[in-house]
Amino acid sequence: MEAWIWEDKGEGGEEDSWLRTLTFVFLVISLAVPCQICSCSGSAPLQFQSSAEDTKEKPAEIKQEREREREQEKEKEKEKENEKKKKEKEQEFWPEPVILLQEEVALLSEMDQNIQCIKFNQIHKLLKEEREELAEEVLTLKTQMDAQLQVDQKLEEREHLLQSSIGTGERELGLQTQALEMNKHKVSEAFLSSWAVRGSLGSSQMNWGESFYSKDKQKEI
Repeated sequence: MEAWIWEDKGEGGEEDSWLRTLTFVFLVISLAVPCQICSCSGSAPLQFQSSAEDTKEKPAEIKQEREREREQEKEKEKEKENEKKKKEKEQEFWPEPVILLQEEVALLSEMDQNIQCIKFNQIHKLLKEEREELAEEVLTLKTQMDAQLQVDQKLEEREHLLQSSIGTGERELGLQTQALEMNKHKVSEAFLSSWAVRGSLGSSQMNWGESFYSKDKQKEI
């Protein structure tokens, strides 16, 4: 087994030394465990043979996997180196224009951002001014509405006062008309009574004159 482990010293060199040590330790452990099992049970030879076969197969698989991983890593490193070489060649052929284009793109992006910020600030300022103007207009309209409401209230109060004064005036006029009618009726009654008195006085005078005239005649006779 040791000869099989150390056969490939020239292939991997120092890089594969840690793999060989690991495989050797693994083989020692795998061989020691079956020996202990042999001392305890009667089927030890079969277990020992199977463990030995497994230990022979596993290091080979591990080596293959490690080699595949190394090959993949080497391929990746080669690809990276090729990409670096391509970039270096491109920079050698077009070093300044590419840098200038990148700087121009960065400057253009910064200019666009600054322009957008300026536009946003201008729009924000205009909107703020419009809001302030609208707020002032709303306040002026509110004050005008309040003043108009006060004027309307005063006019309504005046209308109520005028209506009440008109009602009292109408009542006074009604009372005055009633008093005038009463006075007219009294005057007419007084006039009629005066005419009646005059008539009675005239008749009494006539009667008195006639009586006086008759008395005078009697005296003469």
